[in-house]
Amino acid sequence: EGVALKSLCAAGEKLNRYPDCVYPFKLYNLYGPTEDTVWTTWTLVEIDPDPVISPVIGKPIANHHVYILNPRLKLQPVGTPGELCISGVGLARGYLNNPELTAEKFIFLPNVQTPSLPRFTLYRTGDLARFLSDGNIEFHGRIDHQVKIRGFRIELEEIEKQVLGYPAAVIKEAAAVPVSLGNPGDYTLRQEKTDKYLCLYLVAGEKIEEADLRDHLSRRLPMYM
Repeated sequence: EGVALKSLCAAGEKLNRYPDCVYPFKLYNLYGPTEDTVWTTWTLVEIDPDPVISPVIGKPIANHHVYILNPRLKLQPVGTPGELCISGVGLARGYLNNPELTAEKFIFLPNVQTPSLPRFTLYRTGDLARFLSDGNIEFHGRIDHQVKIRGFRIELEEIEKQVLGYPAAVIKEAAAVPVSLGNPGDYTLRQEKTDKYLCLYLVAGEKIEEADLRDHLSRRLPMYM
């Protein structure tokens, strides 16, 4: 009573749990990459008898289609995880001044449902998901080593590459991992903790000054990486 809020939309990070009480407003779970400007699926989230399970990301919005594909770009059966790919009117044309990445992520395919129609653009999100029997989509995370920390998309392999390029090549191995603030020992890529920071492990042939390494990385990586 007296609450002006009518609806709350959760997006940007995975919604990890269902409500444990009835909210005085509607809660929507939205999913969609920036390349699809900007939402692709939606669902209304309500109390669930099993609050441990993460809410689904729902079904595609109007004029959008979602496909769950295997590495050969063939449709996965219902219940089988694969790469979440998007087509529809919201897709961007590509990445400005980056034709290589555009060709990798935005591909042209025949219309499998209506072969007589022209080929269409399909965007490969790099996200892992699966269709459930009721038509909803269950989000599983990334299929590569990209993670999101504090809202920034971060390529772990790019950090490792720059670390291995440290002058004199004294660093033999490097591994960048996201670590949960709540459990420093849990650094799996699939962890669902939202409070994370980047941690770097390395093997070097000689002692390295942390300040020198940070200076080296600061000239090659954005600050959030």
